[in-house]
Amino acid sequence: MNTKARNSTRQTGIQIAALWPHGGKPVDGTDMKIQIKPFRVREGERVKLKKWPTKIKPLYKSKEDYRAILETHIKELSTQQSLLYADNRYALLLIFQAMDAAGKGGAIKHVMSGVNPQGCQVFSFKHPSATDLEHDFLWRTTRCLPERGRIGIFNRSYYEVRLELYADGDDDHPVLRQEMTRLRQLVGSINGYVYGASAPATRSARDYTPRLVPNFPRVAVPLESNQILWQR
Repeated sequence: MNTKARNSTRQTGIQIAALWPHGGKPVDGTDMKIQIKPFRVREGERVKLKKWPTKIKPLYKSKEDYRAILETHIKELSTQQSLLYADNRYALLLIFQAMDAAGKGGAIKHVMSGVNPQGCQVFSFKHPSATDLEHDFLWRTTRCLPERGRIGIFNRSYYEVRLELYADGDDDHPVLRQEMTRLRQLVGSINGYVYGASAPATRSARDYTPRLVPNFPRVAVPLESNQILWQR
């Protein structure tokens, strides 16, 4: 919560900002920021997990020190929430995403324990429902964005997706599902990329279609997206 960047979303009219007027440190001067540079994997970089760092330097001296720091942070967060609500111009969205039993619920419980529940909403996203699968994969999270002056928490907000090349089976060919690889960024786009895959030339190019597929337990229904630019 030490960022000062503001990101406006035109579709919802919500501006999301993290308000922390003390330069990234709480009022007691304790810096709890984790340096993420050693853990960052850049595009195209090869990684050996056995040699990759997984631990950080301790941010507190003892459990007693941790409880004292946490209590100070909670009080400061409560104060900032009151200002956020009174200002009624911005909303704060916190996203917790990790594997099961990774500590998401515990982090929400401890860190947000001092927040007024009337101004905070927690949404837990499990496997997509039949209604979710009828929309694009961001639909169910977009409709839960916090209102101005409120704090929203997404618990495991986005189920993972992969891009694949798909072709129906027929009398002469089996069903084909080939995962596509990201090749490069799309020229003139911020979040657009070009994907590619190799497919048998024994079938017509019209047989193939790119699909966004939810990569989540018990979800096997592929979702098509007309936002994908398929380059043959």
